[in-house]
Amino acid sequence: MKRIPFFSLLVSGLLLLSACQQTAEIAGPAAPPPLTGAPGLHTDGHLYELTVQGQGAGPLTVSAQPRQLRAQASENLLAPLQISAPLSIETFTDTAARVRHIRATFRITNPNTRRIELQSLNPIVLRDLDGDPTNNGAQPTIRETPFRNVRLYDGSDAAAQAEALQPTRGQIFNPLSGMPEVDIRTTPFVRDFRAVGLDPDTLVVPAPEGLAVAVKNYGWLGSPLAPGASINVTFAVDLPNINPSKPAADPYSFSLVFTAVESTTPQQVFFHNAIIAAESYRLDGGPVIDAPASCTDARVLDLAALPDGVNACQIIQTATHTYGYMTTSNNVSYQYDGTTFLNNTAAEFPQPRP
Repeated sequence: MKRIPFFSLLVSGLLLLSACQQTAEIAGPAAPPPLTGAPGLHTDGHLYELTVQGQGAGPLTVSAQPRQLRAQASENLLAPLQISAPLSIETFTDTAARVRHIRATFRITNPNTRRIELQSLNPIVLRDLDGDPTNNGAQPTIRETPFRNVRLYDGSDAAAQAEALQPTRGQIFNPLSGMPEVDIRTTPFVRDFRAVGLDPDTLVVPAPEGLAVAVKNYGWLGSPLAPGASINVTFAVDLPNINPSKPAADPYSFSLVFTAVESTTPQQVFFHNAIIAAESYRLDGGPVIDAPASCTDARVLDLAALPDGVNACQIIQTATHTYGYMTTSNNVSYQYDGTTFLNNTAAEFPQPRP
């Protein structure tokens, strides 16, 4: 394993106050289909940017800077989420697979006076509407990727490699097996939100002047945030097909643009997220949750308490399936029977599959 000590990360909240036009990691068994009356979604009206900067052989430097973009019109939107300086930065190179993995954990805080039902953090594409860079309120991302400012170690342009960059879940390198492994303690990453009934095409994100926004169908899971509350989120990106003997030929600097997605039906989305997180834990090799566990368990959503409006939420697993149920404060219960979400059910686990 080769350690790479020359990255710094910069998170910039890009406050966008404008109107725009609208324009997902679970593998293995079939992903859960949508609940009847799928949860409604919207964004917090802001864009954020995660920037990885190569610093040669020098020490790591980390900072957080807000930036405001030129916008088409001013609107009264929520204050953007506050993102701390990185709590940790880790990177390693899997020389056998020729993949470099970069991960960083940040603390995200809700600075608003109202609760935010944070569903996910989704990368986005910024498209230039007319090809004229002089009338843009921000730099567009590269083609249909959420990346921009992709550069090599020497600072030269590497935009041609943007499609190779892959947002993912945080990993660790296991020195015993000599292989990378998903770190089940990091934020679950959903590769296909449509598979769980959440359609990013319905999201409208305010865009900088001269640009249009498209929300990607993948991202990192969030969780409810009371006013002033915080959560830790681990972002990660893989750089495949690198040449470990010639690192100067691989991208060492890039920016990832993303937005925060909220739910308008928070209890249903909470149950969705609990099932997604538990399935991700199981599929990533975590020991099976063979005794009932709360959805707040560290192996599921790792929360201090259930959100408002949820009286109970329980998870249990077999080697092949995840099961669960949730009961809301108005005595409505939901179940997940291993493949399907069921509405208006008993407040108990469904029967295990044969």
